[in-house]
Amino acid sequence: MEIRNTTSEQGLEWLDTPELLSQLLIGLRNVAVYEGYEPAPSDTFVKWIEFVQRVYRLLAGRSFDPTPGLQSLTAETGWQMAPLLDECMRWPRVSPQVREQDDIRRMQRCWHCKQREHPQNSVERLCDECLLRLADLITQRTPPEGIIFFRTYNASRWCVHANAETVLMTCDDYDFLADGRCEQCLRAEYNRRHIA
Repeated sequence: MEIRNTTSEQGLEWLDTPELLSQLLIGLRNVAVYEGYEPAPSDTFVKWIEFVQRVYRLLAGRSFDPTPGLQSLTAETGWQMAPLLDECMRWPRVSPQVREQDDIRRMQRCWHCKQREHPQNSVERLCDECLLRLADLITQRTPPEGIIFFRTYNASRWCVHANAETVLMTCDDYDFLADGRCEQCLRAEYNRRHIA
């Protein structure tokens, strides 16, 4: 494997076309890497988007089609690079988001089912189906795989609706117990999404 550095901004136009393509692919990979950095969009994320825009314009000026390189990078990373490039070129009207092979936006993937998306800027990172299903399962006291239901006397772990007798849920993470959410939290989130 060859490790390449990005070139200086000033020297881009002097690169030959294959090296310019390499710089485009490096830039897209970095856009993807920095997508989730806070506060979003981070300065680094914006810097890489602008880098991609500049390199792509130089390639377009040479009438070069980067599609084979984008396909290769997609195969290497599992991220759809052609749509990411398109969104980079529409920045700042559109914020670039990485889509994985199944067309799910990586940052919007439901943490429970991992099959659907939750809306952007959701309080709960769960899709609508999982929100309702988990709310019903809390009522039934039947935790599904990957979820912990619990009660606690620690008020610091309660949601705003809870007390020591409230059944709460969280992700079953081996090293970390997140704050709990109750059935009311999940239903309120669903309603917030659908009442507009």
